Amino acid sequence: MGFELYGPYHIGWLIATVIVVCVVCAYYRRATIKNRQRTKWILTLSIVIGELIKDIYIAVTSTISVEELPLSLCGLAMFALLIYSGKPNEVLGNILYCLFLPGAISAMLFCNWTDRPIDSFLSLFSFFYHIVLIVYITMILAAKEFTLHPRHLWASVLFLLISAPLIYRFNKYYDTNFMFLNTPSPGSPLVPLENIFGNPGYIFGLVLVLIGVWIIFYIPFFVRKIMPQKK
Repeated sequence: MGFELYGPYHIGWLIATVIVVCVVCAYYRRATIKNRQRTKWILTLSIVIGELIKDIYIAVTSTISVEELPLSLCGLAMFALLIYSGKPNEVLGNILYCLFLPGAISAMLFCNWTDRPIDSFLSLFSFFYHIVLIVYITMILAAKEFTLHPRHLWASVLFLLISAPLIYRFNKYYDTNFMFLNTPSPGSPLVPLENIFGNPGYIFGLVLVLIGVWIIFYIPFFVRKIMPQKK
């Protein structure tokens, strides 16, 4: 038996996510550099190992297919975490913040695994995976390990310009739906966008939504720029 979006079960997971984020961020901000690095690697390796266990589980219990490849936005975030944990930098920090964090939050808000039994491994892993992504990105943000700046948006735009067309063609060829570029996730804001713009026209609407998200996410930067002028 699955669950309903914003039903008690789903709301419980969202509340748990907020609590875990607050606790880990509070710890991380006070942690030593050594403990921060250890925490980043623990979180990163937990989802990498979890992803491998998931693939083994699917291979044993059913039939593994190309749909299990980590080509979703959150799947690609796993590789970004590996790189950042090894070599933190401003550009990648901003990519994590303005691209992968909205993706992970959207996944938690509009789960596309509602049809899975709530006690199944795949359902629990989906929640675990996205919570870890959110926790990782918010904790390095809270610790100010990188500086928010719109000038780094070029990297996110370039990433999408390269990856989206390739994944769109991959989806067409293998009948998959990575990044929801071919079919909107049921119950998500992409559904009304499809009703308005059609398919694949809703991708244009998705671009507009992403721009709006970036404006919201970089409000802290603009506030910091304005505040000194008022003094």
